[in-house]
Amino acid sequence: MVRRGLIFVLIFPFIQISDRADAQSAYIVNEDSQNISAIDTISNRLVSVIPLERPPIAMSISPDGKLAYVFHEASGRSANFYKIDLFDRKILSDTTIDDGAYQLQTSKDGKTIYAAADDYISSIDSETLTGATKKIDKMVVATFTLSPDGTTIYAAGGLSKSGIVSVLSTNPIALLTTIPVGGLPFGIVITADGRKVYVADHADNMISVLDTAANKVSGTIPVDNGPVGLALTPDGKKLYVTCFEHRSANPPANDDVAVIDLATGVVTKTIDFEKRAPGGIAVTPDGREVYVVNTEGNSVSVLDTSTDAVIITIPVGKHPTSFGNFIAPAPHR
Repeated sequence: MVRRGLIFVLIFPFIQISDRADAQSAYIVNEDSQNISAIDTISNRLVSVIPLERPPIAMSISPDGKLAYVFHEASGRSANFYKIDLFDRKILSDTTIDDGAYQLQTSKDGKTIYAAADDYISSIDSETLTGATKKIDKMVVATFTLSPDGTTIYAAGGLSKSGIVSVLSTNPIALLTTIPVGGLPFGIVITADGRKVYVADHADNMISVLDTAANKVSGTIPVDNGPVGLALTPDGKKLYVTCFEHRSANPPANDDVAVIDLATGVVTKTIDFEKRAPGGIAVTPDGREVYVVNTEGNSVSVLDTSTDAVIITIPVGKHPTSFGNFIAPAPHR
């Protein structure tokens, strides 16, 4: 496996990331391939592959795009936590923490990394990779998002019939309240003004809309089948939703991406992703394209937001699982 990783390092440096100041990269975690694929969002080409020693579970990118923080499951609840230089594609440090993570998110100032799994929330210093882990009673976390001002965490989780969103402060980490939502909530995203949170209620085939001032559900939006990932356009006008059901579902449902007009709360288009299990999803900062991670397709599909059509599908590694915002400024010296 190390030898295969060295081959990637030798080949991919000859493919250059765009040198434009606004260049962005999409970073895709490939669990079964044990690597990270980097895609240049201007050319929509795979530009590098970063080999890893263990299957990556979760990843977050620093706001300046220079560093990646990656969790690898080790044993029990412990996990290896890597800091990676994305320009040189090398591991800068490797440490072990007591609790793993389903998702990571870096604060806007780049100083803190938040990690969540089950009933634990960790706050980690990005320089020292040390921090504190807080156990929150009655909380189950699948994914989470940070408020724009960085003061609040909204964490989605729960069972098929009793989902909740836990609302927590970040300094110190403490549970403020819980909001009942639909079954098996997974994807979660917050608007740029912090006033609304959207939650993908997988078991109930709907999106819950939360009012953050009142900390309650203000409405729901139905979708055709189990929603998983969510991504908002920068102008807040459209919500993109990846949907797929477990292969044992009876009757089996189609894999697709739903496009929701948030002014009306109506699905305006459904894009077929048959047998690709679309999961992670993110919108480019300019709002022109949407990147959809196909977990069973071992690829990333790119949508044009002006037409809501697939313009290209890019092969990546095996079992890609990126969630949250995996698009960041391309690394430059």
